[in-house]
Amino acid sequence: MLRFLFFAGAMAALLYIAVIYASNSLVILAFAGILLMAAAFLYLLLIRFCTRFSLEIPISMVQQEMPAEFEIKIENKSILPVVKLKFQTVCKLSIEKSGKKIWTQGAADAYGNTIVKGKLTPYVSGGYHVYIKKIKIYDLTGIFSITRYPGKEISRLYVMPEPEEYAVTVSEASRHFTGESGDDAELFQIRPFRDGDRLQSIHWKMSAKTDELMIRENHASAGCPVVLFLDFGGKKKGGGNFYALALSLSYSLTAAKCPHYVVWYSVTEQDIMRAKVENEECLYQLLLRLFDEETDGANRDIRMLYCEKYRTDYWITDIFVNQNCNVLINGNLTERIKEVELIV
Repeated sequence: MLRFLFFAGAMAALLYIAVIYASNSLVILAFAGILLMAAAFLYLLLIRFCTRFSLEIPISMVQQEMPAEFEIKIENKSILPVVKLKFQTVCKLSIEKSGKKIWTQGAADAYGNTIVKGKLTPYVSGGYHVYIKKIKIYDLTGIFSITRYPGKEISRLYVMPEPEEYAVTVSEASRHFTGESGDDAELFQIRPFRDGDRLQSIHWKMSAKTDELMIRENHASAGCPVVLFLDFGGKKKGGGNFYALALSLSYSLTAAKCPHYVVWYSVTEQDIMRAKVENEECLYQLLLRLFDEETDGANRDIRMLYCEKYRTDYWITDIFVNQNCNVLINGNLTERIKEVELIV
């Protein structure tokens, strides 16, 4: 649009000079420029309303450090081709607020569908939101353009980390742990609301059906000696692969035959969530759930929230991991986690 304004100003100045100097050739040149600008504007307006864009990822799950392809499908219903298009695609980790911007160039045939391909190179593992942020549509001369914002229609990309196995020693107390915990986050029953219940436990759909506040109450089950807290909140200050570290810790505990809970705060559910991990199948199912989580940037004491929700739960070892890849074991910061033997 700035080019339109600049060109219009230039033509106005040219027409002014032509009138002052009574130059017919300059007048013709100025009017030719104005006609060119008007034709370009009408062409861009036609293309703006006759094209549809969508982004798809053919293979939505890839290994870390491997490129992923995306496809932008262009549907052009006009009788004129689109000679030049520029797409700004954003690839954003779900637990971060900003992402990497990728520019892709293409064109579209008249009365047809065209596919423009591009590549993504995610820098760490995790669940990514991929979407077209803006599209620049150029006229037939390539001089003028308009920008279109197609809306945030999100495609998902999952980049799987490669876990590392850390040295883990399971203590006798953990190996023979038979304590009972309050609740199992995977199983629940519905009951009427009672004084003292948390608002986050209200089952809103069931409450709407029964016209009475109903609570989702989790069943009691055997507890776990280790709780792994994952904190998505706060501001990320440095590099590091949060998901790879979390997966490696859980994988190492699983390899040592140490059942454990993985606990996090879900922004979508507005509540503390947890899942019990006893084998690799449970672990990778959990990882896909975590990939879909987002963050609102708020700082929360998830350990305190967990204790409030599961009041009768107790454990022997808690491991805390945040976005900056800091690891605290029972409140003590552990550096160079790869070189330290974990005793749980």
